[in-house]
Amino acid sequence: MDSRGMKLGRFRILIVLSLLWSGMSSCIGAEYWVSPDGSASGSGSERAPWSLAHALSHPSGLQPGDTIWIQGGRYVGPYTSDLRGTSSLPIVVRAAAGEHVVLDACGQAPGNAALSIEGEHAWYWGLTLTNSDTGEPSTYKDGVYFTGANNKLINCIVVDNGGNGIGFWSSAVDSEVAGCIIYNNGYRGTDRGHGHGVYAQNSTGTKVLRDNILFHSFGIGIHAYTENGSIKGFDIEGNVFFNAGIPGSGFIERNLLVGGLQPAARIRVSGNMFYNRPQFQSKASAQFGYSVANEDLVFEDNTLVDGTLWFPKAWESVRSRGNRMYARSQEIQLIAFEPFGNVDAPDFNMNHYAGGTLAGMSFEDWKRASGQDANSTYSAAMPAETQVLIRPNPYEEGRAHVVVMNWSGESRVEVDLSTVLGSGDRFSIRDVQHLSGDPVVDGIYSGAAINLPMDLSVIDLPAREDSYRKRLTHTMPEFGVFLMEKLPAANNTTPILHPVGNKTIEAGSVIRFTVDASDVDGPQPLEFKASGNE
Repeated sequence: MDSRGMKLGRFRILIVLSLLWSGMSSCIGAEYWVSPDGSASGSGSERAPWSLAHALSHPSGLQPGDTIWIQGGRYVGPYTSDLRGTSSLPIVVRAAAGEHVVLDACGQAPGNAALSIEGEHAWYWGLTLTNSDTGEPSTYKDGVYFTGANNKLINCIVVDNGGNGIGFWSSAVDSEVAGCIIYNNGYRGTDRGHGHGVYAQNSTGTKVLRDNILFHSFGIGIHAYTENGSIKGFDIEGNVFFNAGIPGSGFIERNLLVGGLQPAARIRVSGNMFYNRPQFQSKASAQFGYSVANEDLVFEDNTLVDGTLWFPKAWESVRSRGNRMYARSQEIQLIAFEPFGNVDAPDFNMNHYAGGTLAGMSFEDWKRASGQDANSTYSAAMPAETQVLIRPNPYEEGRAHVVVMNWSGESRVEVDLSTVLGSGDRFSIRDVQHLSGDPVVDGIYSGAAINLPMDLSVIDLPAREDSYRKRLTHTMPEFGVFLMEKLPAANNTTPILHPVGNKTIEAGSVIRFTVDASDVDGPQPLEFKASGNE
């Protein structure tokens, strides 16, 4: 409420009511539209939309800071983008609100992927990248193929691509993959599973992979590997990894591998969750090093369940702090080295270990032999209470990944979502292993804890029938991963400006009045402006 006093003679009063709500466009520049039946001859308006291929070619008139909205539907590709924004004004390519946008490579040639990103300073947001052609490997493509610098892939679904989910190459300097769900990518070869969730290399700057969910890749989850290139400069943060490799090999592959025939350097891995099904043979959950000596690694605040942190080659320095590592079998080494002395400057401390061994030793023997983990703890038993991790999305308010480690095996688990939702928000929660299904919970958030089901069994199997599909089962009741999304208000009721009433005054006097309004589906506050002329 804003009260104003104004001295008036002959006068006219203009009152402007401006409302703030979460669905307001955040666009800085112009807005253009794409539809499945759009054309290159269209104006790019909502009534005369562009084709997707034309929009991605950076048509004349498109400027840094502009937004390209893609209407729902299936777009048969593959597609190549040459969009070029700036560091302060990226071009945004985004699925229209509430729309399902699918880019399908469909085995078509030419092209490396459903979407090849060759421009710079562009954000690709809310898209599904896939390849519906499940024929011969010669038709297989990546979901996304990054070669341009300073681009971002945000909150996309990358599924059922016969190659890698994402090819993230050295020329894509300072690019980022954030909030994506990447699964069922690759194919089963005669020797092993081929195709990784993300295949990455880097030399200049830092590649960022954060808050993604990666599972059921035919190969490795994130494969930062090279033979003749470079793997220097990675920030891998807040991701959820589980059950890599099963569709392609029948056993669990490494969820994360950083190493190759060239030294790895400037590697930071923090706040990630690694989970393996205990009944499957596993190489290691996270492997650092491959064939040569490496430089520096920071591994902090991660959680590993039934997996090994493995150092097969030398490192100049490793900082491992604040991690939680669990193994229900004493046959699992929580940490493995070949040998421990291959780390020149180790810094292992403030960790918690449960079950398993450390480099084949008991916890106490490990501390004496290594001189590490002086302030770390160990328990022979697994936790008794359920552990819940909530990762708010870095780009969308009200969107989050929810991870439940259900140690006690409860059929339902209460989760507090007050850090990402406000009272009255509409929301939906879906099981990431069955995204094609209906939400497992939806409604209006009241502020109370949400009951999440932990007895689900249906999963979305890989499209390729030559996979080890029968070996894939749901990770529940033990482990669940959910996508939570805040939804727009069902109906946006027009705000009401309340009348100020009639006033009779003499010339030269001061009129005082109150501007007041209400909006039943808010949120608050409303913003008012008032002006007048003498």
